[in-house]
Amino acid sequence: MNVPDTVEALSRMMRGHGGGLELVADGAVPTVRYTGMCAGCPGRPACHEGLVAPALLAVPGVRDVDAPGTRVDPAARARLQQFTGDEGEPR
Repeated sequence: MNVPDTVEALSRMMRGHGGGLELVADGAVPTVRYTGMCAGCPGRPACHEGLVAPALLAVPGVRDVDAPGTRVDPAARARLQQFTGDEGEPR
């Protein structure tokens, strides 16, 4: 699967609760924008770290994911990685 297809699949899931995901820029570091209810959701950082970023990082050639306005504290990221079992190299 490629980046646009992955973003579209994620967005379809997010539409179930009034949100969405939009691809702003493709490449080794794709940029995504959260739309709808996801744009202002306080759970967006956790969703990004636990669902969106891992799905995009699984696409061959993707090194990182940029989501302006979605910041996760490094300590919180480490806790999320422990929770999800993804304790690889931090991004």
